Amino acid sequence: MKIIGHEKIINYLQKQIQSEQLAGAYLFLGPEGVGKFLIATEFARWLNKLSPETPIERRGIIRLNPEIATALSEKKEKSNSIGIEAVRWLQKELSLKIVSPLWRVVIIEESEKISSEAANAFLKTLEEPPANTLIILLATSRRNLPLTVISRCQILRFSPLSEEEISQFIEEQFPARFSAEEKKKLSRHAAGSLSRCLELLSSPPAVKPDIYLDLPEYPKGKEREMLEMIFNEYREKFHQEPEKYRPLMEYLFRIQQALNSASTNPRFALDTILIQLRNL
Repeated sequence: MKIIGHEKIINYLQKQIQSEQLAGAYLFLGPEGVGKFLIATEFARWLNKLSPETPIERRGIIRLNPEIATALSEKKEKSNSIGIEAVRWLQKELSLKIVSPLWRVVIIEESEKISSEAANAFLKTLEEPPANTLIILLATSRRNLPLTVISRCQILRFSPLSEEEISQFIEEQFPARFSAEEKKKLSRHAAGSLSRCLELLSSPPAVKPDIYLDLPEYPKGKEREMLEMIFNEYREKFHQEPEKYRPLMEYLFRIQQALNSASTNPRFALDTILIQLRNL
């Protein structure tokens, strides 16, 4: 997939390769779905001077995320974290000598979900990666990452994509499918996330996108204020009719927790709640 936006970060990484002044570990920090993983994989390709057609498994990439960590766990129980077993597996992989001249690039997705025990065990590897090995941590927030991990990484901050960038992507991928006004609305409701934009566009015409096209307009920067109004209004209704509004209040509470942890975009949260309320 073509990279959208982030020209400054791309130029910076390519200059680091040219000058051979690479950090041992990077932390790609930014909202979900803005292209962190895509740029991490492309970074590996630039580093190894491979063509865009080269399959990802031939780029010397080792992936780790909570899903893979679950598969590596002896208990095989679904977990939402990266535990010590996964880190030990990774360290064992990195201890193997490589015959290929390619760089090995470790990409740890959702790295903020690494457990304290696993993070402590990984510090030495982060500080001194094996030869020809580069480590990239992807995270939406630094809040749950230990300072000892953050301090060993070079931080690159990814911003949400602009509405113009997402609109251009829609035009390139789906020419003539949407009017200029529809592209504008879809770009706005994508909330800077390319993955969310693709989710909206993945359904046949007049299915999922229409839900968002019909949402009311609201001013930028007022999302949290409107969310607070909705919480207060339905809190009162819950006190009057607890059984009727209990599922909705539980849902609103989960949204509020996500917002407090800085893992959810306020615009995305507001759009989602408005759809829920419309279906009541």
